[in-house]
Amino acid sequence: MSRTVRPYERIAADIAQRIRAGELRPDFPIPSETTLMQQYDVAKGTVRRAVALLRGQGWVFTVEKRGSYVSQSEDWPEG
Repeated sequence: MSRTVRPYERIAADIAQRIRAGELRPDFPIPSETTLMQQYDVAKGTVRRAVALLRGQGWVFTVEKRGSYVSQSEDWPEG
């Protein structure tokens, strides 16, 4: 039984792939909420859920009032 991938999960998977590919590098910021909202044509809440998922998985860390940054590769999930 296949389950529909939610928009925030698709965005998180896309950003994780960009990190794996080296397009987004450790200690550099990921695109801003506004940029991601425009790029994926989604609401702010969707982008925030995607970033929260990435943070929970270890792909990014967030600095209050500054944004989210790519974590060091040793913090990335296995696989």
